[in-house]
Amino acid sequence: MVVNSCSNNYLSEVNGFKLNKINDYPIKSGYDSVTEYEYINKNGKKYILTEKDKVFINLEDYGEFKPVTGNNDWSYSISKDSKYNTKVFYSTAMYFGEIKGDISIEEAMKILKVYSEKYFYY
Repeated sequence: MVVNSCSNNYLSEVNGFKLNKINDYPIKSGYDSVTEYEYINKNGKKYILTEKDKVFINLEDYGEFKPVTGNNDWSYSISKDSKYNTKVFYSTAMYFGEIKGDISIEEAMKILKVYSEKYFYY
């Protein structure tokens, strides 16, 4: 695994996908960064989960958000226009991100559910 990040907010394995690398990239304004987690399964399928501070995000730009489960503050929106096979946006109390890759929407939603239940909270 390649780690180029100071973030500890990741799971090493999710639904058969193992964490391959972590990178941080500055956002355009320079006031924050995006953390990108790349996961790969044994068949070579890959997805990327990103996260960034929600402060500078207007959720209305990303569609209608629905709760992931009834008992937490995670919500999601499915992208209608994506160069990836799947792109699901998510929002938590502090973060905004996306799950994108060569996986189905059903797989992305299962991954998001695992994150919403086990992800490290501050």
